[in-house]
Amino acid sequence: MYRKRLIEKIKFIYRKVFSYKLRLCFGKLFYKLIIFKNYIRYYFNKLKIKSIFKKSIKLKLLHFSKVLENKDFLYFSKVLIKGKYIEPNPSIIISDSACNDYKYLEKVYKRKEKDVRLLLVKNAYLYGDVELIRYKNKCFLSDFFNSYYHISADEFKDNININRSFKNLTLYTDENLFSFKDKSSHFIKDGLYLNSACGKNFYHWLTEVAPKLVIYNEYVDKKVTLLINQNLHPNIRELLSIINTNKYKIIELKKGEKYIVEKLYYISGISNVPFEFRKDFLNNNFHENNIIDVYYNKEAFNLLKETITSNVNQSKSHSPKKIYIQREKSLTRKILNIEEVEAFLKFHDFNFIDPMNYGVNQLNSLLNNAEIVVVQGGSAMGNLLFLKNRAKILILVANHSRGLYHTFSNLLSILGHQCYFIFGESKSFSSKSISNTHQDFLIDLSDLGKIIKL
Repeated sequence: MYRKRLIEKIKFIYRKVFSYKLRLCFGKLFYKLIIFKNYIRYYFNKLKIKSIFKKSIKLKLLHFSKVLENKDFLYFSKVLIKGKYIEPNPSIIISDSACNDYKYLEKVYKRKEKDVRLLLVKNAYLYGDVELIRYKNKCFLSDFFNSYYHISADEFKDNININRSFKNLTLYTDENLFSFKDKSSHFIKDGLYLNSACGKNFYHWLTEVAPKLVIYNEYVDKKVTLLINQNLHPNIRELLSIINTNKYKIIELKKGEKYIVEKLYYISGISNVPFEFRKDFLNNNFHENNIIDVYYNKEAFNLLKETITSNVNQSKSHSPKKIYIQREKSLTRKILNIEEVEAFLKFHDFNFIDPMNYGVNQLNSLLNNAEIVVVQGGSAMGNLLFLKNRAKILILVANHSRGLYHTFSNLLSILGHQCYFIFGESKSFSSKSISNTHQDFLIDLSDLGKIIKL
């Protein structure tokens, strides 16, 4: 509490001393420094300078379909949930100015889910802070990852480098090039793989990792050790303790450490939330290009929701019906007229909730009676899993032709909510960043006014 007050005091002094225009200049300068840093990192990796200082391991990269066929790599595979045909609810676009690229969000269509499978790899090698499963000289990254189209977050973090043929990769370890001994390994008998390259992001963890544990509890329930990312956010750790109903032992896969797992269990077919694409696509219409589709298994997510609801502390206190979920301050995807937007919502009696200020039990109590929720598209949308009843969700996003906003609408649909989009006018510091889907934007208050009539 003291730390929070101190931060607020510093912010107040900062705003008093520096004018808005000066603060905006600081923001632009800081943003350009970050872009410059990313360019340095990119070329550092391209030139393979890192390999000079670190030990590297050359591995053959298998796509998931090849993993299922490779009896040497995969010891066992079993379908837990057969993929079904589902019909997601179409979204409603409120903004009149939204580009035609988003009309696909309003279409009714059918799609087939992936089979949810349990895989077993024997004597698997794992490396802390890297989403990679290795057996001898072969490896695979995740069940949805396709090296021809996707970029792994571990490439961005310089943990791996995929070669030009997309069939091999180099894994960089934290061992010093001049050390003659192998890094000591940790041996684990039975492990469930719950590690993700984007696992420290709340939305990615909630959609890619959490459902795997509840599926394992429901369909397998064999005593196992949970293998998770290191240094997860307190809310993720709290949620993990809630859905870990069998109280399995937990091991954090620490950066720079190597782990050998005698029996490694892996759950596939839950979801695919891509980190980034290797090549630009013409538009965001996944009806025309299924490579950019984003899917979620309906049964897995409903089971996750039921597990959370059954195991959190239910509060009897009255919770609001109109909610605005505030977004943590960020350098990208800012709503430039956020003060006007929040003033409008406050005038219309929306209750403001900043998820960073609450634990999982508190968030569940605050959100379980909501009927209408306004939220900016991003990680904060993971909190909508706590909604108890069907609700109207209004998502604020930039009007950008390459934004994969069905990432959000597809999830809300299988959870039973009605999704609305308000598209704001994209703004950028430079014309060169026109392809950047993380641009800042302005929300038209007249569009926002239409929510009162819903």
